[in-house]
Amino acid sequence: MQRGLPMQPTVVLLKEGTDTSQGKPQLLSNISACLAIAETLSSTLGPRGMDKLIVNERGEAQITNDGATILKLLDIVHPAARTLVDIARAQDAEVGDGTTSVVLLAAQLLKEVKNYIEEGVSPHIIMKGYRQASQLAIDRIKELQITIDKSDPERFRSLLLKCASTSMSSKLIHSEKPFFSKMVVDAVQCLDQDDLDENLIGVKKIPGGGMQDSLLIRGVSFKKTFTYAGAEQQPKSFNDPLILSLNVELELKAEKDNAEVRVEAVSDYQAIVDAEWEIIYRKLEAIEKTGAKVVLSKLPIGDLATQWFADRDIFCAGRVPAGDLQRVVKAVGGSIQSTCSDIRREHLGTCGRYDERQIGGERYNVFEQCPKAKTCTLILRGGAEQFIEEVERSLHDAIMVVKRAVKNGHVVAGGGAIEMDLSAYIRKHALSIPGKLQLVMTAFAKALEIIPRQICDNAGLDSTDILNKLRMNHANGSTWSGVDVDGPEGVRDNMEAFVWEPSLVKVNAISSATEAACLILSVDETVRNPQSEAQNAGPKAPPGTAQRALRGRGRGVPRRPIHPSFSPFGADYKKRCEPSCRSQRGTFSGFVAFHSADFSVGSDWAMSTVLPTAVYKPAAEKSDDASSSKGDLSSTLTLDVPALGEHHEENRKKVPFWKRVKRNPEDIATQPSVFDDPVTLETYRPPPQYENIHRFDPLFRWTWAEEFAVVRKIDFRIMIWTWIMFFSLDLDRSNISQANTDNFLEDLNMNTDDFNLGNTLFKLCFLIAELPSQLLSKRIGPDRWIPSQMVLWSIVSLSQFWLSGRGSFLATRCLLGFMQGGFIPDVILYLSYFYTKSELPIRLAWFWVSNYMDHIVGAFLATGILRIRSLTGVAGWRYLFLIEGILTMIVGILSFFLMPPGPTQTRTWHRKEGWFDEREEKIIVNRVLRDDPSKSDMHNRQGLSVKMIWVVIKDWRMWPLYILGLTHMIPVTPPQTYLTLSLRQLGFNTTESNLLSIPSTVLGMVTLLIFCYLSEIINSRVIATVILQFWALPLLIALYTFNAETSSWVYFAVVSLITGYPYVHPVQVAWASTNSYGVGTRTVSASIYNMFVQAGGIVAANIYLNDDKPLYKRGNRALIGITVMNIALYLFTYLFYRRINARRDRIWKSMTTKEQQEYLDTTQDKGNQKLNFRFAY
Repeated sequence: MQRGLPMQPTVVLLKEGTDTSQGKPQLLSNISACLAIAETLSSTLGPRGMDKLIVNERGEAQITNDGATILKLLDIVHPAARTLVDIARAQDAEVGDGTTSVVLLAAQLLKEVKNYIEEGVSPHIIMKGYRQASQLAIDRIKELQITIDKSDPERFRSLLLKCASTSMSSKLIHSEKPFFSKMVVDAVQCLDQDDLDENLIGVKKIPGGGMQDSLLIRGVSFKKTFTYAGAEQQPKSFNDPLILSLNVELELKAEKDNAEVRVEAVSDYQAIVDAEWEIIYRKLEAIEKTGAKVVLSKLPIGDLATQWFADRDIFCAGRVPAGDLQRVVKAVGGSIQSTCSDIRREHLGTCGRYDERQIGGERYNVFEQCPKAKTCTLILRGGAEQFIEEVERSLHDAIMVVKRAVKNGHVVAGGGAIEMDLSAYIRKHALSIPGKLQLVMTAFAKALEIIPRQICDNAGLDSTDILNKLRMNHANGSTWSGVDVDGPEGVRDNMEAFVWEPSLVKVNAISSATEAACLILSVDETVRNPQSEAQNAGPKAPPGTAQRALRGRGRGVPRRPIHPSFSPFGADYKKRCEPSCRSQRGTFSGFVAFHSADFSVGSDWAMSTVLPTAVYKPAAEKSDDASSSKGDLSSTLTLDVPALGEHHEENRKKVPFWKRVKRNPEDIATQPSVFDDPVTLETYRPPPQYENIHRFDPLFRWTWAEEFAVVRKIDFRIMIWTWIMFFSLDLDRSNISQANTDNFLEDLNMNTDDFNLGNTLFKLCFLIAELPSQLLSKRIGPDRWIPSQMVLWSIVSLSQFWLSGRGSFLATRCLLGFMQGGFIPDVILYLSYFYTKSELPIRLAWFWVSNYMDHIVGAFLATGILRIRSLTGVAGWRYLFLIEGILTMIVGILSFFLMPPGPTQTRTWHRKEGWFDEREEKIIVNRVLRDDPSKSDMHNRQGLSVKMIWVVIKDWRMWPLYILGLTHMIPVTPPQTYLTLSLRQLGFNTTESNLLSIPSTVLGMVTLLIFCYLSEIINSRVIATVILQFWALPLLIALYTFNAETSSWVYFAVVSLITGYPYVHPVQVAWASTNSYGVGTRTVSASIYNMFVQAGGIVAANIYLNDDKPLYKRGNRALIGITVMNIALYLFTYLFYRRINARRDRIWKSMTTKEQQEYLDTTQDKGNQKLNFRFAY
């Protein structure tokens, strides 16, 4: 007997009650839903299209024939049909017109293949054919489109008028097309033609009057705001007034929200009241001192302030809408001020005429004849409120069409002409394609005819007859033949009839409709969970979920809910969001809210920028307001965002550098930055011209092991070679010191004063060349300019072999100064492309170690080379210049091949594989930008304008650092320069003098590294740099007390300690770079700082004079005085930056969260001028 089969268990995949639909019936159902949507909109297309009256649940009625508006007002619940709503909104946002056309076209594409689906044709074949046909159509449009000639302004304006008129043909205002077309074109031409931000066109609606009473104001106009009694005493018109825009509340605040003040006596309460009155009077007096005659504020202006302004013939308006105030600033100039203190003339705007006038039943404030007018205001009149709203929508579409015509510069004929030509073109092409694709492409061609067909139907024409005529005309070569709803024939050449529209409208409509149709065809199953549609569905997140998700230690991946229509990281985020590091994935449900708080960007511990930060809240805890403002969260998507690494902010005061916490190589190394916030991501996103933009990815993650490997690779490929280049520079700069030990001055019949003059000229030329060299390097790139510099100065350096006297000596000194000037800041700028702020200072320390290594190597080379005099009879110093110049030339030539322009540009004809692969390039770019987003402000071949240079020069906040650059090295420079010469004068021979310079060099190298590391620990730039002055002061005092009887070895010991001083120059260079903020300003400020350093060298070169040798008593006395002065300067600098930061902290913390965000959005301050920037000190 056969055994029965065991019972199979029932497999339950979905919850009970879940609705599932799949297969061919589901696909046909989706198509039918889309056709229903298209049927609703079809009667609104064309110049004879009908309007729709839509009444919402509150009984409010709207009349419109705009496709995007109708779909937005309809409560469409079918998930597939919502796709058409999305493409209509996208078309409206992108080009402003063609919203109905794109929906009809998408629906018709589905209708044409519905029979094929029923017969079993694979949707993938249909999608393939549709995409090929769409590309053919777009290519055909680009082939036929007519380019607008902008050279003739009158002809260009006429063309824009025709485009605007075509857009209005199907609108409620088509009877007034000439009037409104002129208004629309004038409005667009008022905008900045490089930006064309339509948001700067204000629209005000005033019921009453006729459409012809509408007007365009070339400036700003807004409705009179709420005012107190004193406002009627204020002037109502001004000529050429100064205008002050504020984000400040000017009224006495009532105590509320359970405020409680406890006082012991009535006098205490009176003191509180008096203080409040004093504060507001202080604000009002500060405003009056500015000279402003018109005061506008987003916040209330109370009755006291209103009357106070009226008594002084000043007009004021409070509670001005933010958009209107922003447009006022764009038109009149100035900037919105968040405080009443320190308001200067450049913060005020002006206009030719201001007045308050009656328009209809309302009073409006009007600003006209604005010198910086890049905005305008449309004041619309009409009978019914619904009518005026439809006029506004119609004008918005026309404005967008004209804007795209100006930007895009190409037009095609409308009225179905371009669709019929595309249909004929694709039908002809389909005949050459075998198989099912031919039927699909023919269906696409037939679907394009829905546009002219529907225009005919809506106009009451015989669509079959008209389409036959159009097919015949296009077959005979009449490219622009389209529908004529007015003529007896029903067809005409629409290009000659001036029915024009931007080609971008058609390109966007065809591509969007094709993608929407393909999307719907690709769906074969719908799963609907009824529970997810309930209000606040889903279990509440357990306590602490948000905090655990925010720890960001590489062990979990928080999920941020993002609305389906918004993806801040780009459409391809899923593909780029693959786990790039070995980390587990967690979940986090909630939404993102933003507030203003102190947040240090980057790892630089001395400078901070206060920015908005993100606060994550569980979804179950969100407020009703958030729910209503963001929409139904049941449609929220959850994006998998890779986790960030642990924020490694070591305590530098407590943890020595040799005991830093070791990082786990497998942990995520990506540090938090402004790019992790969808709001600040768009503010700081690198511009398209940034050379590394193709490697920037805010979702990219990497491990510490990968970062360590990349940094080591950069050190080996980039840092070592820059060290060699700097070594070559110092070899050619310092060999003059070794030449002095070989009777250099005596051979050329010169004395100490001649030598000082040569050094002075060298430093002066070096100083003059600093800024031009930096500007040239920024324009052509440091990878080209630095090797060129090296080759040029090496030629001059080796030519010193043929020096003949004082004249040739001074000439070569000048040429070397000109050639070598700017080399150091050029190299520092180049290194900043590869390293973060925390990595650069210590590498600069090692960079300057080459200076000391040069002294040691140069001393040994000089010891051998200078002996040639005894062998050949030719002065050894001549061979010294010749040999070291040749070495520098070799390094310069090799630098052309060993300096890539940037991290992503290492591949070239002699490095076909490059130094870094794609992942390594992404690590370099993203780690540097996360550390300092300002490094993407300019690309590596972008020059600086004269205006930018002037702005940096007049930045008074940087001048204390420039002055320190001038003076801080003077106390130790003369003893160092004259070390070998002084040793010769004290009786040591040439070999001994050169070898005795080595101990001070070794000491300087050690102190350089120690104090650079120390600057990372003590958290104070001033303390790390003033140490040099305290080092030099007692030694200079000792040197001043020496006399002729002092032992030579004692003198040698003291001078060696002086010249072995802690070299704080790298710390001060990094300090100036940090306080500059921004690539452009950093470039100029670095040059200015180095110019001051070279000027200090000029001063130092003239302190030890010929009549003061060999002990230089007078010179040492001057050096002691300069050292004391430097200590006072460092104290002043500390207090200077501390006071600025304290003042900014006080102002920033006095502002509300909303005011802080508004300041960041509207301020015209740049770089270190911003209130949220903190100087390092």
